[in-house]
Amino acid sequence: MASVSDRGVSFSIVTPVLNAVHTIERTLESVAAQALPAEHIVLDAGSCDGTVAVLEAWSDRLAFWRSAADGGIAAAFNEGIGRATGDFVCFLNADDFLLSDALDIVHAAVVRCPAADIIYGDAEILDLNGNRFVERSDLGRLPQCMSLYHPSLFFRRELFDRIGAYDERFDLAMDSELVHRALASGAGFEAVHAPLAVMSRGGLSDRHHWRSLRQYRQSLRMHGLQGGARSAYHMLRQFCVHEALKFGWVKRWRLNRRQTGS
Repeated sequence: MASVSDRGVSFSIVTPVLNAVHTIERTLESVAAQALPAEHIVLDAGSCDGTVAVLEAWSDRLAFWRSAADGGIAAAFNEGIGRATGDFVCFLNADDFLLSDALDIVHAAVVRCPAADIIYGDAEILDLNGNRFVERSDLGRLPQCMSLYHPSLFFRRELFDRIGAYDERFDLAMDSELVHRALASGAGFEAVHAPLAVMSRGGLSDRHHWRSLRQYRQSLRMHGLQGGARSAYHMLRQFCVHEALKFGWVKRWRLNRRQTGS
C-alpha cells in the first residue's frame, strides 16, 4: 500500500489491539476512508475473540499486522515506531477512530508550520453510554491534567530519534509521559482547532484511574513541569472529579454542559 500522498506528507497509523472484535473494524475503516493514504500498522497481542479473523480479512489493506503476545501497549507502540515509515505517526487504539477529514487537517497544519514536531487537535469523546461530546485540547493545562488527546496527536517520526520512544515503565500514563518529555525537550507543538478523532472512554487508564494519576504526577515531576505540592493538588482534584462522575446526576449535568458548550 502506498503511504506517501501526492502532496508530499506521509502518515503512519499504529494500532495496538487485544480482543476488540466489536470495534476494530470501525478503526480500520476510519483509516482506509481518509482522502490521503496512510500505512496502517496493526499489532495484535494474541486476541482470541475473533479479532484475528477481522485482521486477516483486511490484510491486503494493511501495511503490516501480526498477532502474538507482546510486552503491553507501550511495547506495541514502540514496535510500531520501529516499523513506521511515514513522516508523521498517530497511535490509534482499537476502540478509537479517526474522523473523516483528520489527515487533510493535519496535512494543512504541516504545510502551515513545517517545523512542528507534534500536531494536536481536539477529540470527540464517546462515553460508555454512547454519548459523544467534544473535548478541546489545551497545551497550557498539561501541568494540571492530560489535556491533549492521544488519538488526536500526530508525532513527527524524527522526534523519536531525538527524545526516545515510549517509556515502558509507564504502563498507564505512557502517552502523558511522552508528551511531557517532548514539552520539556523544547519540541514544537502546533494546534489545529478541530476534532481529529473519536476517543472511547473505559480504557485501562479509566479503569485504574488512581494509579494512572500517580504515574501522571511522577512524569510531571520527573520532567520538571510541576513541583510536588501543586502536582499532588491537581492529582487529588482529578481523582475527586472522576469519583463524583460515578453519581448519575453529576454525570448528566456535566454531559449537558459539554454538549451545549456552556
